[in-house]
Amino acid sequence: MRYLLFDTPETKHPEKAEQPLGHEASNYVKQQLTKADKIELEFDVEKRDKYGRLLAYVYTDGKSLQIQMLKKGLARVAYIYKSRRYLRKFQIAEQVAKNRKKGIWECPGYVTGEGYNSEKWCKGENYAMPEPQEVIPKYDPNGPDRDCSDFETQKEAQDFFEATGPGDPHGLDGNGDGIVCEQLP
Repeated sequence: MRYLLFDTPETKHPEKAEQPLGHEASNYVKQQLTKADKIELEFDVEKRDKYGRLLAYVYTDGKSLQIQMLKKGLARVAYIYKSRRYLRKFQIAEQVAKNRKKGIWECPGYVTGEGYNSEKWCKGENYAMPEPQEVIPKYDPNGPDRDCSDFETQKEAQDFFEATGPGDPHGLDGNGDGIVCEQLP
């Protein structure tokens, strides 16, 4: 099976070496599929790719696995053909990771229009990534209930949402795609 509208670094390509973050992406998928109580597939225009693999959007416990991976920087939006139902949502999720330089977006030039360029991977002996800065939300995630009107920007709302941990106790993610208050600037 192949996931619609996205691409992860290679781990088992017959002609390519394992690419940076490929193992992490693969492990994340396995972890999410293993712990899920419910796994759902949603099909779009194309049902199979040129290799005969099933093409689908994948949901674990009602959440888009593709969007979760894009937001974590474990995949890029790619392989855009006729199936485009969630393209804009995927692009927004990808932009969240790009803006935060998470995962595949940490090293300029690693992600290309054709996939991944392992020669541009910047982690190694000569490269030290700065320690990640903890995001301190403006509002206490365990405090009173909040809605989108409490935030000035989508980023502020997203940081708050992510600080609350699993679930959506404040009801900021109406469509369950992991991206909150999409109407904010």
